Amino acid sequence: MTTPNAQRSVLLVEDDFLQAQSTASILDDAGARVVGPFGSFGDAEEVLTRRPVDCAVLDLDLGDGLDTAPARKLHNEGVPVVLITGYGPDILPAELQMLVLVEKPYTPSLLLDAVSRALQPFQ
Repeated sequence: MTTPNAQRSVLLVEDDFLQAQSTASILDDAGARVVGPFGSFGDAEEVLTRRPVDCAVLDLDLGDGLDTAPARKLHNEGVPVVLITGYGPDILPAELQMLVLVEKPYTPSLLLDAVSRALQPFQ
């Protein structure tokens, strides 16, 4: 499946191995160049110093509870962010309400639509 996201580099940070592999496959099948997946933002951040990305797909809970710092950092750097979470939209602080949020479990089309929406201002 090719989408407007084709050939876009998408950072993937997800600590659940099966979820990460599934999400990476969805993005890859759509033609995105997946950077990752990474189980922690620290590992991803190291790679970002050498390789910029067009978009980031971030899990909000990477095993240590809810953490919005990675989303805030990337957003402040101008990287479009898609948040994936099982918590729902009410957990986002006001300053991150504008970010695209996808609730788990999600379908491939829902994820790809979210990436497209996040990238829309940059296309």
